[in-house]
Amino acid sequence: MDKKNRWGIPKITNLAHEKFHELAGEHLCPEDIELWNCESGSRGFVAHNSPDNTWKKIVEFEPDPTFYSQVTVGLAVEPGESPEVFAKILICREKNHEFAKIVWRPNT
Repeated sequence: MDKKNRWGIPKITNLAHEKFHELAGEHLCPEDIELWNCESGSRGFVAHNSPDNTWKKIVEFEPDPTFYSQVTVGLAVEPGESPEVFAKILICREKNHEFAKIVWRPNT
């Protein structure tokens, strides 16, 4: 794949965040939506990472970090506590290949 045909990290993170907002109302309970809406301004995070090893079982292939990114959406907590994660998103970085798989509330 040509690097010109691949989204950069800021853009792919933004696209995943947009997908989260587009679908959250269908997949999160009203209490989670209210919590996100109230707290995201001060504690919200959208973090980019390489795909972790859980994706192979979910999507039935090993996501290559050259082509795929993992974006986590959640609320920050105190040091030492587990973050409040609302979604973990696997998204393709290739501009002409729309692919996004979301695991809602992956830690619950």
